[in-house]
Amino acid sequence: MTISIIICTYNRSELLKNLLRNFSQQTHDFSDFEIIVIDNNSNDKTKSIIKEYEKKYPNFYYFLEKKQGLSNARNKGYQVAKGKYVGYVDDDCKVPNDYLRNAKDFIEAYQPDVFGGPYFSFYNTPKPLWFKDEYGSHTPFEKTKKIEGAIDEILHGGNLFFKREILESSKGFDPKLGMIGDEIAYGEETALMKHIKQNRPETSFYFAPSVSLFHLVRKNKMTWRWLIPQRFTHGRWAGRVSILSKVNSPNIGSGVLNAVKIIIVLFSGFFIFSHFRNRKKQPQIKHYFYEKLLPQILFLGMRYEEIKESF
Repeated sequence: MTISIIICTYNRSELLKNLLRNFSQQTHDFSDFEIIVIDNNSNDKTKSIIKEYEKKYPNFYYFLEKKQGLSNARNKGYQVAKGKYVGYVDDDCKVPNDYLRNAKDFIEAYQPDVFGGPYFSFYNTPKPLWFKDEYGSHTPFEKTKKIEGAIDEILHGGNLFFKREILESSKGFDPKLGMIGDEIAYGEETALMKHIKQNRPETSFYFAPSVSLFHLVRKNKMTWRWLIPQRFTHGRWAGRVSILSKVNSPNIGSGVLNAVKIIIVLFSGFFIFSHFRNRKKQPQIKHYFYEKLLPQILFLGMRYEEIKESF
């Protein structure tokens, strides 16, 4: 068997149902892949839904992971998988019918150790007029690319494949990182890829444009009430991963200085600079805030984590 797809889920049975329907309609040979759902203690209809698919399809499987946390669920996935490659797909995604066929073709063409593809936004509610589709998408390259630099900026955990033996030898994902129940947290796939790159420098990482899927942008994710704290939290976890992987050593002097600079820009300069924005690219001030303000909030979260670590 070539591919094991791991879907880790927690109380998203309706979204899961749609994704499983997608995988039941794949054009790829059913004997060459398996679909494994890891239920991380859901209390909705998750179990009954996957059990229905188990009855219909011999390559669909249900497993329960009682230890709460996305990393624990992801680790359970590769531990029970049989495929040469283990692919992780988020439960709020849609995959085209040729998704696994494209993944198999890419594997045969490039023999990658780790690879991932792009995702494109889709919605189940009307989106605000200012929200661009690109905000919910990730398409760093149009062509296949072997990745030599910052892996985490190119490969994302919702559409990511590993050789199973690499996951096994690397001990998988760090349980201290990633989502735990409804608690927002990040960094588990980034930390793992950095660990692999540091300890197995011969590992080949690829971006595969043909292995694409669609990722849901939920209604709450298009509000400033969610976006601003989410970016700060994301930054904090990015800083934590850098500290754990010893990529950047905390420097309290530079960390405080950078934080002060960012705060000054956030609370004074932005309302001035926004009036001089490129109005063709950013016709609304909300476009400017999204594209310029949110990255600064993310960096502020990183600096905060470095400063906190220094004490």
